[in-house]
Amino acid sequence: MVEDKIKFEFIRRTLEQSAETIRKNIKEGIRYNQYEGDGTMDESVKTEVSKPDYAEGVLDIHIIGYGRIQDIWATRKQKQLNDDSGTKKKRRTSIRDNQYTGERKGFYTKSIYKELDTLIGRLSFGFTEEVIEGIKKTINTL
Repeated sequence: MVEDKIKFEFIRRTLEQSAETIRKNIKEGIRYNQYEGDGTMDESVKTEVSKPDYAEGVLDIHIIGYGRIQDIWATRKQKQLNDDSGTKKKRRTSIRDNQYTGERKGFYTKSIYKELDTLIGRLSFGFTEEVIEGIKKTINTL
């Protein structure tokens, strides 16, 4: 029973760390692409770690549908900007009153898949004796 608590605590902490990184990267992508608007897109990024009956732990990532559509649009535009020689063409985009030259960059999928490799490594190899002892100390103090 105690071993299960220790194992879940390790999984929960690891998922929470990854959730924080993913949330931060998605929000940076939103700001980089200047999609803040009225702030609802930035505020909509939420993560939740739970322990359902069918798994040791689950990480849910929530973002409004519009954000995912913006990410897909940016990724497609990036591909369209590449001409046959592989050099990128610049395009002008209007954001409110100012004009700037730049490229939109996909952020949602990149943020998740970039962190996924790290998460798999931490879950696979991070459950060491030192970590177990640290979690035991934390559980005993509660």
